[in-house]
Amino acid sequence: MLDFGYGNIGQLEELVKVGATVAGIEVDLHLPLLYAKANRPQLRILHGYFPSDAALTKAVGTGWHLFISKNTLKRGYVHPPAPERAQLELDDDTFLQAVADALAPGGLFYLYNICPAPAAAGKPYIPWSDGRSPFSRESYEQHGFEVLKLDEDDSAPLRVMAHAMGWDLPDGDQPGTDLEHDLFTHYTLLRKKAQ
Repeated sequence: MLDFGYGNIGQLEELVKVGATVAGIEVDLHLPLLYAKANRPQLRILHGYFPSDAALTKAVGTGWHLFISKNTLKRGYVHPPAPERAQLELDDDTFLQAVADALAPGGLFYLYNICPAPAAAGKPYIPWSDGRSPFSRESYEQHGFEVLKLDEDDSAPLRVMAHAMGWDLPDGDQPGTDLEHDLFTHYTLLRKKAQ
């Protein structure tokens, strides 16, 4: 499994415990230092800008069964309605081709994004609140993906988990999250077609 924008190592370590071979890609300069001793045959930490960094793309390699991205590939980050500071600078065609190249035939590409509610009318745009797929069905299909789910709403199960974890409970003087009105999620699931 390849995790694009892994953020922290916890989920990668848990996957290794159940027998997976995993790699995480991040741009945060601190993570390679923090996790320098984590690298081993079953777990690799990769740093840089995928796929514009040729050495990183080569290190990623091919033959992956699952390419996952959680809370990184949001429409609000990749294609906001106006240029934003938080915008990811990705060329759609180059990125999607690199993902397709990294996956084995039949491999899955999974985007999962947790979001707050969009800004109210007249308020500034919130890039991280738009968790829809940043790429179109046509773009996915052009790069050899079968679209299994596109922008599927997965908010109900997320809210059950969030309640079980106490996200809706007050924290000091801060109110808890309003799970029904300020917690949403979308996912997109694609399969690389056999050659």
